[in-house]
Amino acid sequence: MSVERLIGAGLLAVTGLILARLLVRAVRVLQTYSGTSKRRQEDVTASAPEPEPDTAERVASLGTLGYRQIGTTQTVLPIGVQYGRIMAATDEASYAIVVDAPQGVPVLAAIYSSWPDGTWIGTMHPSGDPHQRPGLELSVSSGSLEDAVAGHRAAIERLRLAHGHPRPIARMADVLALDADYRQRFGGRELRPLVVRALAPTVALLVLWVISLCVFLTMP
Repeated sequence: MSVERLIGAGLLAVTGLILARLLVRAVRVLQTYSGTSKRRQEDVTASAPEPEPDTAERVASLGTLGYRQIGTTQTVLPIGVQYGRIMAATDEASYAIVVDAPQGVPVLAAIYSSWPDGTWIGTMHPSGDPHQRPGLELSVSSGSLEDAVAGHRAAIERLRLAHGHPRPIARMADVLALDADYRQRFGGRELRPLVVRALAPTVALLVLWVISLCVFLTMP
């Protein structure tokens, strides 16, 4: 075997191993996305582990902004169990979910409100993907948590004019019912941009690997 073919074989082997790991991750991403409409949060308030320090800090901050913790949920995903700390607004017009995150990753908080006619709004902080479609308006607030809460409350007041009062949220049962409604109504379609970005490196490497294999096979 020539030196060129030896080097090519080594590169194909290394990139093949990397590609295999990325393909496993891609399958999990697709499984997570495709199962969104059928998946449900479960109330595990009595048995959930203590939140990570960053999560507890975010929960405490929301507590100073008109929210009270009412419980904890778990969502079983292909990549593992995800815990969410659920907080209801004192005016019962919205609820917030604070999701545990790996160390070094900003803790995500999302605030939601829903109306009896099926209209939903959500505000994500500090990152996420804005999304708009009939009946759903998701926005991202990258400023302070106070800004995110204020922005969501302003959106509620704007929509009151056309849709009336939001559905009241006071107990975990209210949140679980709304979670089921959200998943059935929208089925995770707002996650498509995230899925595309997550799969893009795998697709790019797969194309590169196939091209490299074709070149390798034609080498003398």
